[in-house]
Amino acid sequence: MGLVARDRLRFEVGGFGVPALCVRDEEDGTWLANFRLPPGLDAGWNAVRLRFPDTGFGRTLRIAVDMPLKTDRLLLKGACDGITWSGEEITIRERGFISLWVNGLPENADRSNICVRLGDARLGLEYIGEPDPEGCRQINAVVPGDVAEGEQLLRVECGGVSSESRGLMFVA
Repeated sequence: MGLVARDRLRFEVGGFGVPALCVRDEEDGTWLANFRLPPGLDAGWNAVRLRFPDTGFGRTLRIAVDMPLKTDRLLLKGACDGITWSGEEITIRERGFISLWVNGLPENADRSNICVRLGDARLGLEYIGEPDPEGCRQINAVVPGDVAEGEQLLRVECGGVSSESRGLMFVA
């Protein structure tokens, strides 16, 4: 995309215009852009919009600003191999995935405040879905290739609350 295109982006956060600090093309074909929040922005949900100089604004998204995470209980409803969808075993690969389903995450939970732990290791998060009608959200976490074979304990943490641990079997 480069510097020229970055300078053409017009962001608006809570009604204030903000410049893009960094824009990059991700491996999966999506774009990632970041920006500073404008001073004086109200706490709570704020609208974010993007446009180019010669276009109208695209779809409005919401971001949470200075909102505490509030949850009483996290329930790990299920987990499986994120590639084979096998619930019995997680196959160890150079880079694998665990798909899990969690109830109790606050509305403003995101990649920076949800922690998925395999034993003591914090896993990177690739995806956090929107809540289904029962409030359950899918999370896809990256499993490193050096995970030990055998049973490993998985848990989810958010807002100072942890789910119960669930044992998963890892096989080569």
